[in-house]
Amino acid sequence: AFSADVVRKYLNKIVIVYGVVNIEGKLEQVSIKDSPDALLNEPVLRSLSKWIFRPAQLNGEPVAAKLLMGIPLWLPNED
Repeated sequence: AFSADVVRKYLNKIVIVYGVVNIEGKLEQVSIKDSPDALLNEPVLRSLSKWIFRPAQLNGEPVAAKLLMGIPLWLPNED
């Protein structure tokens, strides 16, 4: 979870993350490639460490794959 104040400051900006999805679907070698504020980096990395992906496949076998992901900063509607 990000601070709402930080998100408001950087609304519609993107945190760019690089990593490798291993054959078990877990992220390895994760790093922040671009971020509007260093305060966002640790929460992003902590959250991604809990994610599980479907591994890539080659000839029907799971293989590691590089991943470059853009995470947009937004706030839910406050209606």
